[in-house]
Amino acid sequence: MYVSDLYGKSVTPIDVATGFADPAIEVGEDPVGVAVSPNGKTVYVTRLVGDSVTAIDVASGVVGPEIKVGEKPEGVAVAPNGETVYVTNAESGSVTPIDVATGVAGPEIEVGKDPIGLAVTPNGSKVYVANAGSGSVTPIDAATDVAGPEIKVGKGPIGVAVTPNGRTVYVANDEGGSVTPIDVATGVAGPEIKVEHPYGVAITPDGKTVYVTNPASDSVTPIDVATGVAGPEIKVGSFPFGVAVTPNGTAVYAANYGSGSVTPIDVANGVAGAEIEVGDAPIGVAVTPISPTITAAKVSNARFRAGRSSTALSARRVPVGTSFRFSLDAVSTVRVAIKRELRGLRHGSRCFAPSRSLKRARARHCTRTVAAGTLTRTKSQWGQNSIPFSGRVGRRALAAGSYEAVLSATDPVGRSNTVTLHFAVVR
Repeated sequence: MYVSDLYGKSVTPIDVATGFADPAIEVGEDPVGVAVSPNGKTVYVTRLVGDSVTAIDVASGVVGPEIKVGEKPEGVAVAPNGETVYVTNAESGSVTPIDVATGVAGPEIEVGKDPIGLAVTPNGSKVYVANAGSGSVTPIDAATDVAGPEIKVGKGPIGVAVTPNGRTVYVANDEGGSVTPIDVATGVAGPEIKVEHPYGVAITPDGKTVYVTNPASDSVTPIDVATGVAGPEIKVGSFPFGVAVTPNGTAVYAANYGSGSVTPIDVANGVAGAEIEVGDAPIGVAVTPISPTITAAKVSNARFRAGRSSTALSARRVPVGTSFRFSLDAVSTVRVAIKRELRGLRHGSRCFAPSRSLKRARARHCTRTVAAGTLTRTKSQWGQNSIPFSGRVGRRALAAGSYEAVLSATDPVGRSNTVTLHFAVVR
């Protein structure tokens, strides 16, 4: 996790596992917004003084050259593909896109007055910008860099976040004392949810809860997405501004500007933990993404008959076929390698197909595997997943016999653990 320190001229890395703050990284005067690239390799920080963005190499902690943007840059967000960084320029009333590959800032995109927060949809198609001075949110088409019509929300919108399914944008209206949900498909703002002077916004990976910081009451408010009801405030440090949720959805972190600290909140019970000291005036916070982990994997049917249709559409019911069920802690591409288990004879440390020479040598029996095909599913979601399997790879039905399915997942950060499940195809 990385926390920007407005007066400390630095960004502080914090080990989420231990809760210990590492030495601060000097970046220059007035760092505000902070964001981490999807692959977890780079941290981007906006600086009010100097009208620039600074990139930090996570592995080395080395600070790169400044990238000049518009006047008074505040918010920063990275596209899901990691190719573009977007920066709000409060004084210029604009957003600057930066090409990550070249480090070159593109032409400014005019939005509303005093843009502060921004967020990119999970599919990377749109950027939503909160215009504090206009009481509105501006959607930007990421493919064309064209700003759409402003969407009116409450007074003084600051923070903005998009649900993981990409259907709803939540905007914190600081002066209006409310949070406004916006339907992405229609661009229509829903009824405001009353919250005392909200500032920062973050959403859990399962999309069930929105967390907003309330600087005026030194608290964080959880909002139930399904009902739109705000829960009891959770007391944290003084003047919390930035807020972020861990990729596995277990904790929320609030940056306490007035306390020089970060407060962790346990999502399961809503209890705030001990404050972590980080500097003079922490304001922005971003959590480093993680490589995925597969848990709770199983097959719905350990013995089944192959279906008549291909796997893409069949096997939704499992008298015929089965399903591979598992949980993920990050949005990932999942691969299921299907391997047939066959009898073999051992030679040294390897298992080979039976041969006359091995039989004459009275080689020991073993079980070998032969690749039968691979299923690939992109953008498998955080939480529980199910991949239906008809018993066919493409148009080819698996022959009767014993098999194993080796599950693995990858995201921009890295590769998961592998999990092996066993099943049998019968006639």
